[in-house]
Amino acid sequence: ALWLFMLLAGCFLIYMSSDTMVVASTTKEPANLLERFYFTCYTISTLGMGDFEPGNNLSKILTGLLSFTGFILLTVAMTYLLNVINAVLQKKQLAFFISSMGKDPLSLYRFYTSNADLNPLLNHSSDLRQLIIQNASSYGYYPVVHYFLTTDRKYSVEVQVASLYEVLLKLQEDCQPESSQLAVNKSLQNAIAIYME
Repeated sequence: ALWLFMLLAGCFLIYMSSDTMVVASTTKEPANLLERFYFTCYTISTLGMGDFEPGNNLSKILTGLLSFTGFILLTVAMTYLLNVINAVLQKKQLAFFISSMGKDPLSLYRFYTSNADLNPLLNHSSDLRQLIIQNASSYGYYPVVHYFLTTDRKYSVEVQVASLYEVLLKLQEDCQPESSQLAVNKSLQNAIAIYME
C-alpha cells in the first residue's frame, strides 16, 4: 500500500509539472488537477479510458513506464496478498484440526489414548505433520502471517500447537521403546520444533 501510494503521489506530481503533460484526447486542452489525478490512477491500474492522453513526448514515455510499473506492482501485490490469505487460512485450518480432537490438553490426551494402540495418533499423524510443516513454511515466506491473531481458542494455532506438544510429551512417556507410536510421536515433535523455530 505504501509503495502504491508513493508511486501514485510521485507520478501525479510529475504530471502536474507542465500544462501539456496530460491533455483531453478530443480537444487537446490541458487537463485540470482532478483530471490529472484521474489519469494517473487509470494509468497505474493499466485500465486507461481514452478520454485523456499524454500531451508531450516526456509524458508519453512516463505513461508507458508507469503503466508497466503499475502492472508489475499490482500483479506482485495481488499474488502476495492471495498467498498471505491462503497462509492465514492454513493457520486456522491447523488450529481447528487440532481443536476438533480436543478443546484442551486433557481432552486431547483422552482422544489420543481412547485406543490402547494409540490409533487416533497414528491415523492423524500424517495430516498433522503436513499441516504443521506447511504453516512453518508459510511463516518463513510470509512473516506478516504472525500478525493475524485471534482470541477464539479453537482458531488460535499457537494455543493448539502448544496443547498438542504437551500431549505428545505425555504420550512419549506412555509409549514403549522402539514402538511405531513412539516413532510417530517423535516425528510430530520434530515438526513442531521446526514450526517453533
